[in-house]
Amino acid sequence: MRIFKDIEMVEQLSSGITRILRNYDKSIYNIYSNFVRVTFPFIEYENMVEGLNEGLNGGLNQPLEEILSLIKRNPGIKAKEIPDKLKGRALKTVEKQIATLKSRGIVERRGSRKTGGYYIRNI
Repeated sequence: MRIFKDIEMVEQLSSGITRILRNYDKSIYNIYSNFVRVTFPFIEYENMVEGLNEGLNGGLNQPLEEILSLIKRNPGIKAKEIPDKLKGRALKTVEKQIATLKSRGIVERRGSRKTGGYYIRNI
């Protein structure tokens, strides 16, 4: 069930089944005698970052928006500096949220491990 958390369909593990049932039709389920296979369609979008300020930001949740805004205001910021600026957020949480932004092609890390930081991608 970890996959549902990773693709942000659930807030906590073991929740969100109702949301999955509501958003997908029965064609994603293959029921066999010994197991059930669920196949989620994956749509690959080209030029996903096009219109970053208009389109994508509307699809980000508030914590991701806050990190994105902070990176815009502080290009090259390091992950370990972000929790100080966003009070109450753990470094591990920030790292996961940055990973989400990276996987969506919105931000990138530049530079070495010691001196590098995060930037908005130029596409």
